[in-house]
Formats: sequence, C-alpha cells, structure tokens
Amino acid sequence: MDLGYLAYCGSLAARRGDKEETLRISKQLEDMKKPYLFGKDAYNRACIASLLGEKEIAVRLLQEAISQGYYFDNLYIHVDLEPLRDYPPFKELMKPKG
Repeated sequence: MDLGYLAYCGSLAARRGDKEETLRISKQLEDMKKPYLFGKDAYNRACIASLLGEKEIAVRLLQEAISQGYYFDNLYIHVDLEPLRDYPPFKELMKPKG
C-alpha cells in the first residue's frame, strides 16, 4: 500500500476519533518494509501520534525520522503536528543546532 495514502487515512481516522483504526494504520506504517523511505514512515507515525495526543511518542518518532534521513524545512507548519507546538521536547528538537 502507498505510504502517502496510509498516512492520509491515519490522520483522518485520528481526527474522526477512531483510535482503533488509527492504531491499525500506524502499525501498517511501522511494518512497511520498502527501501529508501528515509524516515517518511516514522514521520507519518509521528503525525498520527501527535493527533492522538501522544506527544512523547510523537517526538521520539520525529527524532527517529530525522536520524533515518527525513528532511524538513519547518515542522512547525505541518497541521498534524500542531498539538506539539508548545510541548518543550518538540520545541527543543526544533531549535537550530550549531
């Protein structure tokens, strides 16, 4: 199944409040074994966790995505990550390094 499609469905399920469906989709993303994902799977799982209010998990998954090569310009603009904006570990992750 397509990663983008799964991510979209997961975000919609989370916004509908369908936690069972959301977790099922997140698990599918976790189990995805495609080459060259460069952290896109972990990033999309972070978005889903953020929407579920699982802030600690979301930040951990963002760190994982970045370590796997996920590139982002500014995660602050992604609407699925809005619940993290005032979360101190997220703010720390977003601080410029160096």
